[in-house]
Amino acid sequence: MLPHDIAQRLGMKPRSVNVLYHRWYAHHGLSIPEAYQRLSCKSAAEQTVPVCQRIATEVERPADQGLPLQEIAEQYGVDLNTLTATMKYLAKQRGERPMDGRARRKMLRIAREKRNVEGGNNP
Repeated sequence: MLPHDIAQRLGMKPRSVNVLYHRWYAHHGLSIPEAYQRLSCKSAAEQTVPVCQRIATEVERPADQGLPLQEIAEQYGVDLNTLTATMKYLAKQRGERPMDGRARRKMLRIAREKRNVEGGNNP
């Protein structure tokens, strides 16, 4: 169990639990396990939620507005594969089938042509 989870159960601050851990190990003449030191640096949310799910709400609007995935990936500083996983996650949340690249590009092209026709612009 992580210090953050223990603190939550006991109604304490995570830092207080860390101090207690350090005191216990020092009192018993032991060094703190390396795995504990690595885990205590991350919050519980960072350890359990994948990046694609953490950025989903931020990425949803630009994707729905028709921005190319490459531009969105650059804007948010993520890999294109991560953004693709995010799009699959969003589709699953909506109860839809994930759209592959060809279908998405075709949909964006048709939407762009429709806007051009409605706006009086010829492509």
